[in-house]
Order: sequence, then C-alpha cells, then structure tokens
Amino acid sequence: MSTIDHIKAFLQIGARISPLECLVAYSLPFFFYTIPAVAFQELFVINAISQIIEFTFLVQLPLFVTGKMAYVDLGWPLGLVLLGINGIIYGNGWYIRRYLVCGILLLHGGRMFFGAAVLFFPYNFKGGDLSRYQYAKQKWVNEGLSVQLWPFKAQLDTLTQCYANCVVLACPILLAASNHTEHIHPVEVLGLSVWCLGWLIENMADLQKLDFLMSLSKAKKQVKETDKNDTFGVLGYPPYNTRAYWLWTKCRHPNYFGELVSWVGFTVIGFGQVITKDTWLQGGNGFGVTILLCTTLALLPRFFYDCLVYWTGSAPAEQQSVRKRPNYAKYQESTRVLFPFPFPFVEHHQTPRWPIADAKHGSDLPLKPSTNDLVSNLLTKIN
Repeated sequence: MSTIDHIKAFLQIGARISPLECLVAYSLPFFFYTIPAVAFQELFVINAISQIIEFTFLVQLPLFVTGKMAYVDLGWPLGLVLLGINGIIYGNGWYIRRYLVCGILLLHGGRMFFGAAVLFFPYNFKGGDLSRYQYAKQKWVNEGLSVQLWPFKAQLDTLTQCYANCVVLACPILLAASNHTEHIHPVEVLGLSVWCLGWLIENMADLQKLDFLMSLSKAKKQVKETDKNDTFGVLGYPPYNTRAYWLWTKCRHPNYFGELVSWVGFTVIGFGQVITKDTWLQGGNGFGVTILLCTTLALLPRFFYDCLVYWTGSAPAEQQSVRKRPNYAKYQESTRVLFPFPFPFVEHHQTPRWPIADAKHGSDLPLKPSTNDLVSNLLTKIN
C-alpha cells in the first residue's frame, strides 16, 4: 500500500468512522480549550491531564513493554471513574446535579473496572492478548499494512480511548459538573431515565449470560469427551432461548445494547445542559459554542456504535463464535446483532458467518484463544 494509505489507516479512529468524522474528532480538543468559559475550561484541562497520566502508566507503558493492548480494558473504565471524581471535586456546578451525574458515572465505570481488575489478575494474559486485539492486528495486516507499524497503531488506538475520556465521553459530564442552575431540566430527567434503562438491560444481560455459562459448564462435565461438540451451545438459540435468556433472543449482544443505551442517556443529559447554557455558561453563549457542543454530543453515540459493533465489540467476538459453535451461523441469520427491534439506517448483520463472510471488513485468520476472553465478555465494555 502507498504511504498515503498507511497514513489514513494509521489516523483512522475506530473501524468505520469516516475521514470527515475523524477530522472533526481530532479538532475537538483545540476547540474545547478555546471555549471562553473559565470554569468549564479549567475542568477540561484538569481532567485531560489526569487522564493522560493515568493512561501513560496503566496502559501505554505496559503496552510498550509487553505488546498487549488488553491493559486498556483496565485503563478505560478507571478513566471513567477518574472523570467522575474530577467532576465532583473540581466542578463548580450545582452540587445535586454534580453528585447525581458524576455519581452514576462512578457506578458505571467502577463496575467495569472492578470486574476487570479482579478477573484479569495477575494481568499476565498467558493465552496472549485478548482475541479482539488479535483481531485488530490481523485486520491491519490483512489490509496490506505494514506489520512493523502495528506497535505504533496499537499505541494510537489505546490513546483514542484516553481521548474519549478527555473529550467526547467527557463532554456531558463536564457540562453537568459546571452547570450551577439550581433545578433539573426535564431533558436531564429523560437522560437519567434512559441511563437507568440501559444500566438495567446491561446488567440483566450479563446475569443471563453468567447463568448460561454455568449451565454450559455443567453440561460439559456430564458428556463424554467425544460428545463435547454437542455442548457448544449458543445463548439465545435453542435450547438456550427460554424465558431465562429472553434478552439474548432479541439481539445477539443485549449487553452491548444496554451499554449503548446508557451512553445515549449521558448524551441526552448533555443536551439538557446545552439547552440551558445561556443561563450558566458565562462566556460560552455564542452560536459557535452551541454548534461545538452539539457536534461533540452527537459524535458520542456514533463512536460508541462503531466500537460496539465493528471495532472491538461484536465483529471480533463473533469471528470466534462462528468457528467454535456450529449453530452460531443460524443464530446470526435469525437474530439482529445489536438492536432488539428494527432500526432504520443501520446494518443488522443477519448474514451467516459474519464477519468472516464479509470479505471487505472481515478476516479468516485463526485467533489464539485467551483464558481472559471469557471474563472480559462478562464484565468489561467489549465482548
């Protein structure tokens, strides 16, 4: 591939984010820093510095030494916790809003970090890197890009999640922590309700998956070695499509759907701050600031969707599943990948053996299984 192609691939954010969206994303930190609202600007800088320090020692240096991207599964949720703490301590907004919005973020990030910290211990990843990061590397090589550049791309991809905690994901939190209006707008109430719904769906899906894995483990102990292929069940597909697993009959990744809904909730909370910003965002009342904040908030669910379906979510997980589980292709054909209902303008990927069958975006190279993938599927952000 040409030098230009390598540069474009190197700077690509996510899997299917357009060049224009990438350009906007790379520009946002500069515009955030120039917002003429002193309190918001100070909180933005404090959070950015703390995120960079945290990622440097917990993610980037371990990645440099070991070559494993899995440490970002610890660094990203801990960064969310740090964002919540920064909002509570350094935000100058109304204390009820500050504690409420930052508190649910602490709960959101803390759950994922605690699960990863306990279940990944002692963090040596004996089976190799998590399969989703093996998948990312294989896609890079399969697309004709230089394998010698992969360590640099891995650093940039993990730093992208640091960037998210500084800008895109941070936007609604920074706004809420800076808003000193002493009442909760109805749009904020809507956002909080949506977050609660997403949180409930994600936790219910994870509990159903845990019950499925326990049932599958018991079944494997009761059959002969030669019959173990019969125990590679598929959650959401007969016989594991009963009421106990009903969320997994609606879509193939209801836990991801719950995560997306939660961040849509944070996005709506952010729009609640923008609606009332003329009353509290001193120095930030211009039309340009409104466009900047609305653009950032709109990118939040867009980036999350790309991540959860194509980048490190459904695609790498299902590449494993279609090889290991004979019935998984049938499950794909009958069940949507992310949304439990028809949703316009999105691809539901009900193609058997997706993403292997997708010649443009898939890869059919074998992945080395990691003993950490199972727990990662259960309690971290990406399956």
